[in-house]
Amino acid sequence: MKTEKQVTNLEISKKLKELGVKQDSLWYHCEDNYNRQDGKNTITILFSKDIAKARKHNAPKLEIYSAFTVAELGEIISKDYFSKKFGKDWICESEIGGGGDEYGEAEKSIYFQTKADTEADCRGKMLIYLIENKV
Repeated sequence: MKTEKQVTNLEISKKLKELGVKQDSLWYHCEDNYNRQDGKNTITILFSKDIAKARKHNAPKLEIYSAFTVAELGEIISKDYFSKKFGKDWICESEIGGGGDEYGEAEKSIYFQTKADTEADCRGKMLIYLIENKV
């Protein structure tokens, strides 16, 4: 399987960095912002951790975003979710809370479901939801 299918895509990786997720992963998206003759402003290449660090050192304008693997996202997200393949899509679901307190009052339950083409992107979307909703 191609590495690109095993890690979060550039859009999700950018959002996770914006939300303050620690940028420590096995793979990185490196976005080089320069003007090319074909009119495109950026190119994005996937690099391993060591190569990404070296490229950033040699090209300070290079933007680097962690491209999290399924396993890395599994360690970051709590165990109160699951992901499954449904047809060609991956679906992630989470239901957090809903238990009672010592007085028998039910806590509010939070349910969220998302889908994506890859399991890494699905888990990345789940993490974005959890952070944005302070869960």
